[in-house]
Amino acid sequence: SPATMMCLLSGQSSFLTTAALFGALTLIERRPAVAGLLIGLLTIKPQLGILFPVMLVAGGRWRVIVSATLTALALVAASVAIGGVQAWSDYLAKGLPTMTEVLRDPSGIAVPFHASVFMNLRGPFGDRLAEAIQMSAALAAAAGAFAVFRYRPDAEPAKIRAFFVACTMSVSPY
Repeated sequence: SPATMMCLLSGQSSFLTTAALFGALTLIERRPAVAGLLIGLLTIKPQLGILFPVMLVAGGRWRVIVSATLTALALVAASVAIGGVQAWSDYLAKGLPTMTEVLRDPSGIAVPFHASVFMNLRGPFGDRLAEAIQMSAALAAAAGAFAVFRYRPDAEPAKIRAFFVACTMSVSPY
């Protein structure tokens, strides 16, 4: 697809993380260990997997949780083995503050690429009010995802997946 070509040309991994997201949602019933592996891999883009714990706990998907947790821990261990603990320390001390500064710059390069509640409202309402509205949207999305997976497990799978993806997009501030 054209989107895949844009990802490849710009060095983005969006098509891979999207495939992992949809693969995990599709395989939860039939292959819980593989679904968990895919969810664990999504820790490289935590904003895409932020609602998975809510969904998995609500649905009692313990095998998926174990598999996702072991995969995430393996990724952390591999990153420490390759880059050492200093890489994590540098990320926390330098990377996160730099990322926050880039995202807070209203005229910056990141603004058009983040279609979130926060990024769309920060211009007209300012950061504080946009953050409050984003937090409200995130809590509503998390509550909705929890309710659907706890009380409507028999709903049509395609609709549940679509709802989950919509909720995921509502949770992330960027």
